[in-house]
Amino acid sequence: MVNLNGADSGPQYLQVEIQLMTRDPLDLANLERHAPAIRARLLMLLAQQDAQGIADRPGGRSCRPRPCPRCAS
Repeated sequence: MVNLNGADSGPQYLQVEIQLMTRDPLDLANLERHAPAIRARLLMLLAQQDAQGIADRPGGRSCRPRPCPRCAS
């Protein structure tokens, strides 16, 4: 749960559920080890969103992170 930017009509927040799945035990161990850092970065990303910008389905899709070259390998 994060507070959203641009809340002119009072405090607004965003609550999301994110699930990750892998079949590789090594990947799972890495995810578990880095979970606090992953969570912190996701919270920072989500907190930058504007409530009006993500209020509808297309807006919600627009805040999906883009793959980065470092993560794609």
